Amino acid sequence: MALKNISVVIPTLLSPSLVRTLRLYSAFDCSSLSIQLLIVYPLFLSSAQQDTLKLVSSFSFHSSFEILFLDGGNSIYGAMNIGVRYSKYEWIYFQGESDILCFSSLHSLLFDSSAPPHLILSPIQKDRCLVYPRFSSPKFLSIAIERNNLPHQSIIYSKSIFSSYSMSYDELFPVLSDYNLNLSIRTTLGANINIFYNSFCICFFDGTGISSKFSFTRSLEFLRIKRLFLPRFYFFIACFLELIVFMGKLIRYILFCSFNVLR
Repeated sequence: MALKNISVVIPTLLSPSLVRTLRLYSAFDCSSLSIQLLIVYPLFLSSAQQDTLKLVSSFSFHSSFEILFLDGGNSIYGAMNIGVRYSKYEWIYFQGESDILCFSSLHSLLFDSSAPPHLILSPIQKDRCLVYPRFSSPKFLSIAIERNNLPHQSIIYSKSIFSSYSMSYDELFPVLSDYNLNLSIRTTLGANINIFYNSFCICFFDGTGISSKFSFTRSLEFLRIKRLFLPRFYFFIACFLELIVFMGKLIRYILFCSFNVLR
């Protein structure tokens, strides 16, 4: 069975990156694939954002594309949930406004129609290198959060994940809610999860998003996720190790600043 349709959710701040992405998509002819683009932008817009919205709304797309502009995304994960709510196809993909989805690779996705997968995992290109995702166990996914090698751009979700299992992005997470969703899927479905591993690159990933960068907030959210899936003893070990890592980075930063002042 081939993948014949997909809903692509793009949370956006209506930056110039979105203009580049949608201008490129408007040149694509994907006659064998039905594509729904859901552009979810903030409720309150600056004049520059309004101009960007007006510009991208004027783009013409091939008949295989259906474009839907949605407002009201008060956070990136709130925007993703809005996209899920308005998606109409059986497959859902989430991309950043500066990422490029390779629609030509989607034509090559073939899987068993009698047991369609819950997730389709594919390599993505990041920093000119192919990154291959793994989705084996909650323990590995906890490690993946630290190494940041399982971005949502490498995953195509079956809509049944959200409709049948009532999954959604936790909007209380300022970052890393996508990792929390993946952990919830793996632990909820357990051995019943059906994953299809695709060998074709499906996305040119721009790793400059907030979840791709280290920050103290990211570290705290990481600990919050681990608390949900690790026993209490291991959680305190994780807290201690995270504190050591953070203090090391802080000391290195202080020494660096002090050295520059002395010079």
